[in-house]
Amino acid sequence: MVDDRLIVDNSRLGSVANCDLQAVLEHVHGYRGAEEGAPAKAGKSAHVSLAGFFSSGGDVELALSEFDKEYRLWSEENVAFGDRLHWSNVRTILEEYYRAHPLERFPFKPIEGSEEKGLIYPLENGIDYYGLIDLAGHEKSVGGTYVVDHKTTGKITDWWAKKFRIGSQLSGYMWLLAQLRKELVVGSYVNAIEVGKLPEPSTKKCRTHKVTYDECWRMHAKWELYVVIRTPEMLEKWKSDAIQLARRFGALERAFGHAIELLPFVPQTGVFNNSCTFCQFRDFCAAERRPELVESMLVHDPWRPWDEG
Repeated sequence: MVDDRLIVDNSRLGSVANCDLQAVLEHVHGYRGAEEGAPAKAGKSAHVSLAGFFSSGGDVELALSEFDKEYRLWSEENVAFGDRLHWSNVRTILEEYYRAHPLERFPFKPIEGSEEKGLIYPLENGIDYYGLIDLAGHEKSVGGTYVVDHKTTGKITDWWAKKFRIGSQLSGYMWLLAQLRKELVVGSYVNAIEVGKLPEPSTKKCRTHKVTYDECWRMHAKWELYVVIRTPEMLEKWKSDAIQLARRFGALERAFGHAIELLPFVPQTGVFNNSCTFCQFRDFCAAERRPELVESMLVHDPWRPWDEG
């Protein structure tokens, strides 16, 4: 709560949709899993680099320098050389991406000052919605304002891309941008970069490019740009659903926020919808979610991006 107003974002609402216990642990009491994984750290660092690329008018060296500052030292201390998430591999992929994408090649023109911009707007009386938008752009051919969202993933697949078709995150960003700019925002670009392991340079012949890997190893970097559309009716439905989830989050906060000892009484709803599979709290829950284990198994690191400016 800030000034008696509840602030929610897609992470908070998504946690409520997944599991009451996850929402209370992460977003009421401010805990996360014990280790920050390399995929998350690499993704965050790539976002910083991409923000530098678009804000500088496409300066490749500046963008790569930003990535180095964010990720190189951490990677060399935490990721094995040769792993796909080692600094050298991810940096090469970003460099190839930047070299292949001078700004004039994009179907949108970046809106100056919109890079990595935290935005907030009332969802309803007493509840604000927050979103950190990677970039906003004007579509070049027919006009219109679009959200541009950068995504990094180990492998770009049709299955992975389908989640953005009607997913809540982009709907929330589009609704938020439309409210603040007082204009219709009908679409989003998903700027997807695959962070897979590039082949090692060698004299072995590549079956794809029919040359040796010495010649083509960098050419194995992959990316895609997807477009998704939302009608005004879809965004209104998103808002209605978001309000319901936000109210539920507020109720969970009031019921269980004043004492960590109440954790055993929080509904463990994720066990009914397979949310436990990739949940950062699954080991804690397997240990019967005992309050006395919180400090030894989890890290107190409250999720409050709106406080970061």
